[in-house]
Amino acid sequence: YQREFTAATFQTSSATFQTIQTITTPSIPAGTYLISSNAQYEKTKAKGNCETRFFVDGATELALGLEPIEDDDFFYNLTKKSEVTLTAGVHTILLQMRKQAGRGNVFARNRELFFWRVS
Repeated sequence: YQREFTAATFQTSSATFQTIQTITTPSIPAGTYLISSNAQYEKTKAKGNCETRFFVDGATELALGLEPIEDDDFFYNLTKKSEVTLTAGVHTILLQMRKQAGRGNVFARNRELFFWRVS
């Protein structure tokens, strides 16, 4: 089991994915693992929605999704999770976000990224 937490607010107006939290595992056995995140997201300006994903080892995209942020200037607590089968070894897991469309900025704070073995 691993957990990484950052309280500081991350802000971007980029349409390119930005890494907002990272876990690098120790050497692990092959198996099925659960990746989960919890964070508070906010946007400014209409149509400034946030898109998030997990990105594993620079190649595998998981749990891509548009986060339903309804109101401007209000933080929403959102959770994301996904199972992944990994080979034995060291792995890097990223939680990434980008502005989906429109103008303005998107924000994330109190970001947690979790990783643990399922089987």
